[in-house]
This record gives sequence, C-alpha cells and structure tokens, in this order.
Amino acid sequence: MCRYLYGVQFKPLDIRLGLTEAAKEQFGVTDRLLLFCYHYDPAAKGYVPFAENFMRAGGALTVFILGFILYGLWRRERTAAKTRRMVTAK
Repeated sequence: MCRYLYGVQFKPLDIRLGLTEAAKEQFGVTDRLLLFCYHYDPAAKGYVPFAENFMRAGGALTVFILGFILYGLWRRERTAAKTRRMVTAK
C-alpha cells in the first residue's frame, strides 16, 4: 500500500501510522488499535479519526457493561431465591 505524506513538516502521528501500515501486520497491539481508530484521508492529507469505528467500539463496550450488570443482578436473584428456599424449608 502506498501513502503520500504531503508537505515538509509531518505530524508525528501521521508518520507513525504510515510506517505501521507499511509494516504489514508486524506491529503491536497499540499500533493495531491506533489503525482501528484512524484512517488515511486524502482530502485532509493525513490520518483522521474514523467515527464509525469509535461508534462500534462504544456499542460493544455498552453491550459488555450491560451484560455484566445483568449477570450480577441475575446471580444476586438466584442467591436470594436459594436463601429463601432454605429458610422456608426449615
């Protein structure tokens, strides 16, 4: 893949992301996360935040948090029901 960085002075993030993209999957988790969040925009002549991926990550985080809360409530309800059964059985 080929990218042109225009101008004489480059933003450090643009250089890092350009080199990371050129590395072809030979980079770490943080660089992969950065490439998930930023995409090259020829009109802006640099890397810009990609809103669609931010929305996907926010949606996934919301589902995870709600699942965690619902699991905790379900577990608390089962424990309370078990305790009530033990008390009424005596």
